[in-house]
Amino acid sequence: MLNKRYNLGKGKKFSVYFSGFALFLLSVSLLMLEIMFTRVSKVSFGSDFQFILISSAILSIGLGGIFVYFFYESLISRNNYDKTLQISIILYLFLLLTPFFALHYLINSQLLAKILFFTLTFFVYLVWGVCAGIIFTVYVKRIHLIYFFSMAGSAIGVFLAIFLLDIFGMEKTIILVFALSFLPLLLINFDKKPDAKYLLFLAGLFIAFLVALSYFLPAFSIVCPNQTKPIFSETNSFSQIDTYQLQHGIPYFSTGFGQLPQDVNIYEMKIDCIGTTTFVEFKPKKMEFLEGSLKYLPYTIKNYTNSLIIGSGAGLEVVMSVHAGNGKVTAVEINPLIINRAQELAKDNRSLNIYNHNSVKLSIEEARSFLLKSPDKYDLIYLSSSKRYGGAGLSSYAFLENYLYTKEALKSYFDHLDEDGLFAVADINWFIMRYMENWVLVMDKLGIGFKNNVILVKGDKYSLVIFKKIEFTDEEIKKINENSQKIGLTTLLLRPENLRKFKLNRIDITDNHPFYWNTYSVYSQDYNVNQDTDLTFKNMQFISIKYLFILFFIIAAALIVAFAVPFLLYKNEYRSDLLKYLFYFFFIGVGFIMIELVLIHKFTIFVENPVYALSVVLSTILLFSGIGSYFASKLYNKSKFLVYCAAAILVVIMALYIPFLVYIFAKFSHFSLPFKILLSIVFIALPSFFMGMFFPFGLERVGKFSNRWVPWMWGINGIASTFGGVLSMIVSLIWGFNAALITGAICYIFAVIALKK
Repeated sequence: MLNKRYNLGKGKKFSVYFSGFALFLLSVSLLMLEIMFTRVSKVSFGSDFQFILISSAILSIGLGGIFVYFFYESLISRNNYDKTLQISIILYLFLLLTPFFALHYLINSQLLAKILFFTLTFFVYLVWGVCAGIIFTVYVKRIHLIYFFSMAGSAIGVFLAIFLLDIFGMEKTIILVFALSFLPLLLINFDKKPDAKYLLFLAGLFIAFLVALSYFLPAFSIVCPNQTKPIFSETNSFSQIDTYQLQHGIPYFSTGFGQLPQDVNIYEMKIDCIGTTTFVEFKPKKMEFLEGSLKYLPYTIKNYTNSLIIGSGAGLEVVMSVHAGNGKVTAVEINPLIINRAQELAKDNRSLNIYNHNSVKLSIEEARSFLLKSPDKYDLIYLSSSKRYGGAGLSSYAFLENYLYTKEALKSYFDHLDEDGLFAVADINWFIMRYMENWVLVMDKLGIGFKNNVILVKGDKYSLVIFKKIEFTDEEIKKINENSQKIGLTTLLLRPENLRKFKLNRIDITDNHPFYWNTYSVYSQDYNVNQDTDLTFKNMQFISIKYLFILFFIIAAALIVAFAVPFLLYKNEYRSDLLKYLFYFFFIGVGFIMIELVLIHKFTIFVENPVYALSVVLSTILLFSGIGSYFASKLYNKSKFLVYCAAAILVVIMALYIPFLVYIFAKFSHFSLPFKILLSIVFIALPSFFMGMFFPFGLERVGKFSNRWVPWMWGINGIASTFGGVLSMIVSLIWGFNAALITGAICYIFAVIALKK
């Protein structure tokens, strides 16, 4: 009953801190698992499943809280909540490894692997939600401290996952997460006088598990579906790289050239089982076979004294440039794991690695950041199928964006070209069509004519487009025509009359809307794509927004059920005040996740690396939200006025950030990375501090009715966060990040209105 209350909530100081630190470790573990689950799902199933996984995670955690609400009497009482928590943690330990085993052993049975993986991860998050729900409920009168422990642990978990993945790789990091997740089981036994025999048993069990898991270490490796075993497989925080040696004498379409010579070894690197980059042993007198590739055509027009290759990967395009006799070549690649493997493949003879050539300068960083700091002009800028699928590579928060193809990026490329310079892009036909509209608009804005400035070389699946700031000469057009015909390709000099067919009435690709793959518009129909000739199977999954709307309505239905069922089952416990708190927790859940997701993406370019952006932004938001929660407990003084002020401040901050961050990013783009990270932390910490005040404030006030209602509100907040994540993606896809940012801030206004009413 509502008036039936246990003497819970404040607890002994000793007990509160040990339980809080147990939740801290559980939060570290959960965020590390979340990052690794999204990494392995991306490798196994494709990038589109990352977003589904995070939605499932938050939904499961919320349902865990609602589970505690329904079974409150049996789970939490004066004597047994510590035992219930121990059982929940043991179940969490048992479950957390099972999704990795499912992927390893069932990866070639895609449907079964997907069903088991998402089912098992659902239960991992559900049990974690039960653990957190129990601790929140028991210590609701110290909720600001407990919430701080949870948010701080989540922040540490992000950094720790990235740090350990870069050092140890995926398999060993999984073992370390299990070890870390075992520690809370030991901590919660210090609430009372610990049983020495029981603690000794737990310690022995812990050691036995670690020994057993070390033996099964290969079972945690994830291979590409339906692929032969690679000769090397490596992971870091950015991606998984699987290396295969190509057989001699067999044509390989993905490389763009025919039969491979017997005395040149060539290796294909699979990036997260989606992208491909090729390592060619550089033997100066054996590279003629590269001239039969579409990608080689830009080098047949003329010689270049200073060229830039963006997304150079394992170095195929760099080899082509050096073979063509060009001068200085600058290569920019964001993923250090690819470069490290290239060095290893040529460790016995360093000259075989093109990156060791004296005319090549390598820079390992994000291309946009490199150009912002580079004073150089280039006579060729070459962008060859460079895609950061899933943005941060490990981030479930990524919206499949790419900042290399936005209007701002293209303007930067043209700004760094010599007057007679060329900008070339090779890609799948469908993507070339998608980019073309953007490029035409940028050229028009820069005052570049269209008479003889664009050449398209079209193949059955891949195409090459070459832009020039001034018109192509007759000699250059003749060369590209002749060399294209040699390899069976046709060229088209794009003029104003045939450029119109690329005007497809889609949403512009800008830094505010960097979704190069998205064809959806509220003003036009989706563009029909021929899967066989235009897109690979995994790319095909990127093009429709309908799945987001399906997910949106499913979560909306789950929210309605979560709102209504407790009222229907416990009519005698109904209070009018509870309805306003349900809406309060709904709006702060939606608002928090929307602001979090948008800030991660907005800071990606400024912080220079998507992995750094994820770790810096997410960790800062979580940590300073926890700090805001802790300090707010000293200021509330039983008044709602503070949250009213915090909501108003948030809206003002978000409105100011839309124009102000653009100015800040441009003003400080030339500064060192540590300074930019520090500046990012300052700007992210400010709104995060205020965002952290709302959740514990609401739980504390709900706890004054009954502890029983606490896990229900926790569950509603979790499901609302899932709803907000989907809503954030839909709003961003249609109207851009700025619209999503403002929408998230306005949700906090609705929250305080609900609280007042």
